[in-house]
Amino acid sequence: MKVIDLLNLVYEKKAPKKILYKYCKYEFDEETRDYQNKDGLYLFAYLFDNESQALTLEVEVLDEKLEKIEKIMQMDTRETRECIIKFQDKINEVIDNLNYLLEKSDKEC
Repeated sequence: MKVIDLLNLVYEKKAPKKILYKYCKYEFDEETRDYQNKDGLYLFAYLFDNESQALTLEVEVLDEKLEKIEKIMQMDTRETRECIIKFQDKINEVIDNLNYLLEKSDKEC
């Protein structure tokens, strides 16, 4: 998403809570209506003071919520094969979610 789109979301009071800009994680500060990183740097203030094309720069929204995975219920012996397949699918979902979280944590400052 471009910075200009992010500014529009802030204006509409629909600002994402967390974003990623150049491998640094920023969290939205309601009071300043700007994004702040762990070092105290405000994103919009920095961009408009230091970047000539600030509105066209890209940021990544980190607010994506992982869907809850339903638990597998105990099956009788006739449904064992189906249960195993469901179990494999659920395990693969967990692995995908963990890999996603690992990728995101590697990008944090």
